[in-house]
Amino acid sequence: MIVDDHPAWLQAVRSVVTHAFPDLHTEALTDPRAALTAVAHGRYDVMVTDLYMPELDGLAVLRRVRAMKRDTSMVLISGSFDEQIVQQAFDEGAADFVLKPFAIDEFTDVVRSAMELHRLSRQMTVSRRLLARLEQQLAEHTMRIHSADQRYPIPEDIKGLILASRALNKSSLESLRSSLSRLAERRDKMEAVLRTAEARYVAAKLCANRRAFQRYCHF
Repeated sequence: MIVDDHPAWLQAVRSVVTHAFPDLHTEALTDPRAALTAVAHGRYDVMVTDLYMPELDGLAVLRRVRAMKRDTSMVLISGSFDEQIVQQAFDEGAADFVLKPFAIDEFTDVVRSAMELHRLSRQMTVSRRLLARLEQQLAEHTMRIHSADQRYPIPEDIKGLILASRALNKSSLESLRSSLSRLAERRDKMEAVLRTAEARYVAAKLCANRRAFQRYCHF
């Protein structure tokens, strides 16, 4: 999604994106409110929005997208560089900032990095959901094992059933413990995947922040 109130810039940015990423579905709108409506009803990996627009500025767009709990990577573009505003944008979740006019290679690198941030964000979301599900399954299995352990004492007045009952209980208990072990192993692997994705996401965000200020702080 590309949002810019200047039609000429809007089409220029769209042309760069469609040429660099021909397989990427791209929409371009001059109205930020229409763009927010589209985001609310669809999925967008990356949104490139102008920072200064008359009705709704880029920071407001960024905040509203974040309020929707969307994992869309937000790239802000502007014809001027205000260090405080750009830092505020990063603090509020922007993926990157690009100063207009920009070099095509520079801009495509920023979009590519934003797409990678979106991929990592999605990976973290999916990993957290799977991890929560595994934790729930582990808790359920632990309760079932505890319940099976509590059933082991068998009244002495039915000795004829003791061996058979204990054999069945023991078999079920071993099966539960085996399942619990497998679930714990899957949980540990998912935690490792999540930690790796989180570390990469944080590193990528820091790199984007640093690159933006290295590029434009001398202006």
